[in-house]
Amino acid sequence: LLCVSVCCCAQQTMNGNNVVEWFSTETESKSFGMGSFWSTGAFPCADDIAVVKSNSGAPVVDGNFGVHGLELEAGASFEIEIGSSFAIFAAPPVDGEIAGDVDTLCLPAPNVDITPLDYNVAHIELLDTVEKNVTVEVGYSYDQSGTRVEGTFVEVEGMSSFNVTFDHPFRFTNASVTVKYSLTSTVFSSTTVDFNGTYVFWRDPMPGVFNDSSNWVGKVVPCGNDHVVLSEKGDNTVTIEKGDNVSAGSILMVGAQRLDIEMGGVLEIYVDDGAPADLCDQAAPIVTTTHDATTTTTTT
Repeated sequence: LLCVSVCCCAQQTMNGNNVVEWFSTETESKSFGMGSFWSTGAFPCADDIAVVKSNSGAPVVDGNFGVHGLELEAGASFEIEIGSSFAIFAAPPVDGEIAGDVDTLCLPAPNVDITPLDYNVAHIELLDTVEKNVTVEVGYSYDQSGTRVEGTFVEVEGMSSFNVTFDHPFRFTNASVTVKYSLTSTVFSSTTVDFNGTYVFWRDPMPGVFNDSSNWVGKVVPCGNDHVVLSEKGDNTVTIEKGDNVSAGSILMVGAQRLDIEMGGVLEIYVDDGAPADLCDQAAPIVTTTHDATTTTTTT
């Protein structure tokens, strides 16, 4: 399935505290509060140990922040702007607040479910309780003709479950969706969900044959490791006809969808990109069962 649940990754610990590493590869300094430059997707807070590597640009404290510990590798830089403050805490302050300043609120990386519904639509569920002073933004990116295309972030207000319409990221390879919790433009945490590979969407809200290219967005029949999405546009019945051998990396059916496989028809699902490299180069692929795949045949 394409529904992906993401939460904070397993973290390194030191004496029971989370270790959060700064990993900016840019030579210029960046704000300490920019979660995308920290290993967890969120800036370190009062019970974390911040680690700055020697081969990275310097984090700049441009607000009021605090951590449980700070480790600088030899040659690493760390800057504090005039008028800003940085505290080292022996124990976390009450409720994770530092000096009572809004930009010191501990801001964990978003915990989200993301499901592609169409080539340009994603359904997003926020699994966190989002504080009122936190802005929720959603952005996307994808590969097109060897270039990484970055979409503009859009703000979402007052919803924990919603659909977002983009340009067309899921028509191209390696699409990703990023959910960002922001306090200011330089103080935020983020989670990026990668949808590796190619996603192929059913074209029209009407029944049709799987092996007919005119039924698919982009007019290409899914094959091999492609991720197939039968979306909620209508009540569709997609049929794999007798004698057809078709394949996919996964199939997601959203809403009132039906997939019928006639006797003599074969659908091969390849897991973990397990399709043979030359499978989709054949005009009429002959699908064979390997240890990486399973074959399911049903009668209608």
